[in-house]
Amino acid sequence: MPLNRLLPCYEPGGEVHGIVGLRIRQRTSRGVELYIAGQRTSVCLTGVSLKVWKRAEAESLEHVADIGWKALWRGPEKWSEEELAFEQQWNTGEWARQFRAGAWSASGLLRRIGLFHTLTACDAVTGYKGLGINGYDGNGPVRWCLDIIHRTGVRYQKQALIEAMTDPEFGLPIARASHLDAIYPPETMENWIRLDDEARTGLIELRFATCNYEQLQVLSCAPGYRAIAEAVEQRVRTATQRLGTR
Repeated sequence: MPLNRLLPCYEPGGEVHGIVGLRIRQRTSRGVELYIAGQRTSVCLTGVSLKVWKRAEAESLEHVADIGWKALWRGPEKWSEEELAFEQQWNTGEWARQFRAGAWSASGLLRRIGLFHTLTACDAVTGYKGLGINGYDGNGPVRWCLDIIHRTGVRYQKQALIEAMTDPEFGLPIARASHLDAIYPPETMENWIRLDDEARTGLIELRFATCNYEQLQVLSCAPGYRAIAEAVEQRVRTATQRLGTR
């Protein structure tokens, strides 16, 4: 459950894990609404029932207590002393400058999300902001890692996706990061494709993978994952039905 990666907690010694200042504004039948303390903008996490979200939060609270950390997301409607101290120590502006320079890549991906539904036969696309890798100066570009997940037996449409994403007119200003081949030989990363821009501000990492749905069925036997597995299966059935009517 991604919620436990987002909610801030304090580890004795000065480190804050999760998103600093993040709070839960409300829990509704639609999902969980999150926001940063002191800001009006919010985001709503959906996809599973409210019962599942509540259980995920309760499990996060229990885990934090078990390891001797302090949960911060249930604190006051302002940043805690731990969050303020952590922010002052680590937010020197360098990360913000790097992130803003590469923000175009995330924005461009979101505006082209349809490519993953039309040019590939994948069942799901998940992603996250990865750490820096070798081959770049300093902190390097903002690195977005996308896992493009297919069911067993479905072919990867790698070339079609790359051609669309690098199209001179409708694509992004990116190309294959061939300058990384000496460090990461292509033959050892056959299903990993890295694309970056000439200024080296954004790096998009496409990872083509296969999911064995029998494993999902086994995983769904665990109480904590049953509702998630059912939601995924329902979405797959809905998407398959829509494709069948075209």
